[in-house]
Amino acid sequence: LGLGPAVRALWFGADGGRWIATETGFREWIVDSHGASRFREQTIQDKFPHEAFLSIAEDAAGNLWLGTRRSGLLRMGSSGFQTFGASEGLQFGRDQLLLEEQSGEVSVFDIGGKRSQLYRHKGGRQFVATLPALPELVASVPYVFQMAMEDQKGVWWFSTMSGLFRFPTLGGRHHLRLLTESSIGRFFQDLA
Repeated sequence: LGLGPAVRALWFGADGGRWIATETGFREWIVDSHGASRFREQTIQDKFPHEAFLSIAEDAAGNLWLGTRRSGLLRMGSSGFQTFGASEGLQFGRDQLLLEEQSGEVSVFDIGGKRSQLYRHKGGRQFVATLPALPELVASVPYVFQMAMEDQKGVWWFSTMSGLFRFPTLGGRHHLRLLTESSIGRFFQDLA
């Protein structure tokens, strides 16, 4: 069983599991005792046979969260899976990233909609949308956001087509803008 042409995300779980999200499905990456790799399609595919899986994250309880193109957000735990969508406050575009916050909760960063927003999990089944306050010239560009991350101090960073922005509080105003002439795609935090 191959992976198809578009791998969207890899996740290395706290329990040692390896997971792969692709445009054609969700798979577990298994390495046997001889070092040979194989990819096992997950049973979740039975419920969502033609779904594109876009992103993966894990919460503090060990649940896997999957972002999809058409089926909303899925949470997989030991007791099965749950779906989250519009009735829980989520309004997605065509692409999203899942982020684990410092609190251990999972947030969803919608980067494929006309109004890119961060949806924060507020417990239970509810999510609340927050729109970062960017300068009007930057915010008026469709699909401006590329990535978001909360650093170990609880400060939020957003990469855009017009630089990197730092927000001391989510929902507040930015207080630092770097690389203003650059389109920033992906960035990472060095925990060393």
